[in-house]
Amino acid sequence: MMLPVMAYANPPGPYQSQPDYQSSSQQNPGVLLRGGIEKVLAFLEGGGANNQGKLVEFIEREIANYFDFASMTRWSLGARARFMSNEQRQQATVKLRALFLQALVKQLSNYEPGRINYLPPRNRPNSNNMMLSLASYSRQGYLQRLDFHFYRSKNGWKIYDVAANGLRATSVYREHFRSQANYRRPHAYTQR
Repeated sequence: MMLPVMAYANPPGPYQSQPDYQSSSQQNPGVLLRGGIEKVLAFLEGGGANNQGKLVEFIEREIANYFDFASMTRWSLGARARFMSNEQRQQATVKLRALFLQALVKQLSNYEPGRINYLPPRNRPNSNNMMLSLASYSRQGYLQRLDFHFYRSKNGWKIYDVAANGLRATSVYREHFRSQANYRRPHAYTQR
């Protein structure tokens, strides 16, 4: 699965002028996305991609809190979550978080500067869910579309899914969890 490949920190786009329709205690998701991208770019352009240990620390400290891994896990587990204990769901969240951040570190360590076009937001601006997209171009001209799915939590806007060229992270992890369940219990889906 391809994950975010970032480029210019301040390209023109709709997120700069998007109205702040939230209370002053909660930031606009477009502002959050742009801010996160700017942090990643500054770190990578400062040579951070060359040191995997520092990259892991940076992702944990600065980027991981943008995501709601518990929601990503619930989406990934689907109906299976109802039959799991709280401890099993927590273990699945820890596993998903580790897999996702590991993939993110791998993608960012192979970072090549390019450019980013911020695409218009989808969904109504006053809704509790929003998808923000960007088109990332590598130096070679390869295009990757990234869709960030946000929801408004009591702690502000959080990302609960990311899609790269239409492939959603929650779908990838759903298949991962399904294969893990089938490996451990081959007849898990055939028994009633």
